[in-house]
This record gives sequence, structure tokens and C-alpha cells, in this order.
Amino acid sequence: MPIPYFERVHDMIIGKPDVYGKEDIILFEGKRWLPIKLGGRRFGLPLVNVGDNQSKAIAFFIPDPNINYELALASSKEMAGLLEKMKPRIVIKEPSTKSGLFIDTAIAILHKKPQKVIQLIGGESADEVKHITGDVAVAYVPVTRLATGKAKYVGIMPEDRRAIAKLTPDGYGLTIAEDVYSTGATVRATAELLGIEHFYIATIARESEFDSSYPPPLAKNMRAILYLPEILGFEANELYSIADRISIPPAIVFN
Repeated sequence: MPIPYFERVHDMIIGKPDVYGKEDIILFEGKRWLPIKLGGRRFGLPLVNVGDNQSKAIAFFIPDPNINYELALASSKEMAGLLEKMKPRIVIKEPSTKSGLFIDTAIAILHKKPQKVIQLIGGESADEVKHITGDVAVAYVPVTRLATGKAKYVGIMPEDRRAIAKLTPDGYGLTIAEDVYSTGATVRATAELLGIEHFYIATIARESEFDSSYPPPLAKNMRAILYLPEILGFEANELYSIADRISIPPAIVFN
């Protein structure tokens, strides 16, 4: 009988942060991949072009157990380790289907649980979000939509807003949990939505340079396992394209 998902993660050891760059990238079957270590295992992440510059690539990181169980398991382990160290009173989950499951697992295996976990509400239009929350909606453009510029919207339920005001009125003890921090658009939209300036970020992968233009200094308030820079200089045909997202394969499991 298979060991339940939660129990398999529980006793794993948290590794140290790793930095990856262009020299680590390999060519496999005509495409570029970035091998990484996560949760004691090795994975290959496909390199994907997400913007107008055809030579720019980011490592495509999708810790969704429905797509790649092993990567989600390793990510849950690492996220649990971050949250154990940060000891948040509130954890905020962004409105992402690919992030939600592995973060839920990470929280479930924590020895000390946060007092509250808040799931933000997402939608394709402001009216869609407002209809659910009865509150404001904030627009943002995620990294996967840089080429089109099409916005998504985020909102919060009124009872969750009240819980934040009660448990973390100054933002201390408030952690936004994400799978990947890239452009920072989602985090900035969340901060605007909540009207807060101080918060922490727990993320598995940090892509490109830290966003130093937005207070608070995210490099100081962010905890990440992987640092994955944006890469320039590859041929377009060596990269997968976000415009053809359905063709992007899941991460390769090496061992």
C-alpha cells in the first residue's frame, strides 16, 4: 500500500539554498534544460521563453502533484522547512492552482501550524473577483502573460481581511507562500490588496534579480531555496515557448 503523501514528506531534511546559472544548463533532445537539486533529488527544468525577447529563458517550475508528483513532493518538503523557520501566524496562498496543493501539504506537515491560512481569490476579470468577495480586486500580469500583457485579478474575502488586521496588524508574522517569485507582480498586487508594507515571502524558486524598486526590500524579507537567473543568448528553437504552453513538458526526474 503506498505511503500517504503527507507522511512521506514529514521526516525529510531541509537542504541548503543553491544558485544556478547558464553554465549549469544542458542540451537534451534539441532543447535547453536546467538540472537542479531539490529535496534530496535531481530534476531537470525545461527552459521557456515567456516574453518578447526570443533569446530570454526562465526555468519552468510547476510543483503540481497532478503534473509531477516527485517535484511537488520535494517542493512540499522544502516549503515546510522554510515555514518551520519563519513561524508565521498567517500564511497567504496566492490564487494559483499549481501552487495550492504543494503548499497545503507543506502546511499539513508543520510541527507548529500557523493560526490561519488564507486563500486569495483569483479571476480573469475584476467583476468576477468582486462578485465572490464583495470587495476590491487588484490587477496584475503574471510572468506567464508578459508576452500578451493580459491581466489577472486577485481579491480577498472580508473575513480574511479582518483576520489579518487582528493577528498581524503590522504585517509581522504574515507570510506570502509562493512556488516561484519572478517579476514580483503577484506579490505587489497582494500587498496593494491588503494595504500592507511589511510582510515575508516564502518561495521555492527565485528567478532573475531581486526587485529592489519596491518596498520593503524583498531580498531581506524573502526566503528561497533555489536562485534561478533569467538566461539570455540561446537560440529561440532551443527553448520552449509560453505561447505554446501545452507543449511544455514537465520536469525530468533524474533519480
